[in-house]
Amino acid sequence: MVHKKIRHILETDADFKTRMTSQVQDKDALLELGIVDSFGLIQLIFRLEETFGIKVDPDDLKRENFESIHAMAVLVEGKLSGKRERG
Repeated sequence: MVHKKIRHILETDADFKTRMTSQVQDKDALLELGIVDSFGLIQLIFRLEETFGIKVDPDDLKRENFESIHAMAVLVEGKLSGKRERG
């Protein structure tokens, strides 16, 4: 479900949808493909925080956490499971 929501953000958000295609796979490198650039990454982080109700910490700001839909989903799922455990 997290993968699908992240894909939906990339396919519908004005900042990404012109570069995002249905052929992009969950493990494809979004930065290398030019779908997400440095400015877009900031926008995407805000959207992830808003959509999933999480906080992306400075320690999370590593290229590998935002390299692909899969990597972002792993990050988000970890944040969500941490919220549930504390919850």
